[in-house]
Amino acid sequence: MNFIPYHLLVRAKLLALALSASAVSADIVFPADASVINVRTAFGAVGDGVADDTAALQAGIDASTGVGGDSRVLYIPNGTYRVTNTLVITRSVGPWIYGQSRDGVIIKLDDGLGALNPALTSVLRTYYSDTETSSADHFMRNIRHLTIHVGNNPTVDGIRWFSNNTGILQDIRVMDSVSMASMPDSSGKADRVLYRMCWWMDSTREL
Repeated sequence: MNFIPYHLLVRAKLLALALSASAVSADIVFPADASVINVRTAFGAVGDGVADDTAALQAGIDASTGVGGDSRVLYIPNGTYRVTNTLVITRSVGPWIYGQSRDGVIIKLDDGLGALNPALTSVLRTYYSDTETSSADHFMRNIRHLTIHVGNNPTVDGIRWFSNNTGILQDIRVMDSVSMASMPDSSGKADRVLYRMCWWMDSTREL
């Protein structure tokens, strides 16, 4: 299991605390640091709402959980990141995802994909599979300061969430159509999970 090095995690946390000491949704900009990877500069995400950023975001999530090296913080600058499939966390530990701001970072699923692909059940899933049993080890899921936009996909959830030991959703907005965040817990072992300043919305009201 590839844990985030303690000194890098402490450094990243101190940076995040210093940068988010004002309002929760204020712009968060990380300085250049070995503990932080930028999804645009490291993986080629565009964030213009036109380019398909699915592969870049998935690569960033994988890297944050330690695929191919040490675990690090994934930083997502403001922009609209178009996706065409579910983003999946496949490792037991992490990721540590920080958007620049909740209203500025929008991860948006293309309209109509849920009807075409029944296996597409959510924009983001923090556990391995919807259909297969797996270990209950889903530690330290940390996602902060971004919006998940489901588009016109009534059968698709914004976030399918599972975290145990610890996990944080902070300053997150899930919006549009009839979608809400769902939090499956098939093992009954989810604990010490913090939801702070989060909004679940449909197209007409906050839920």
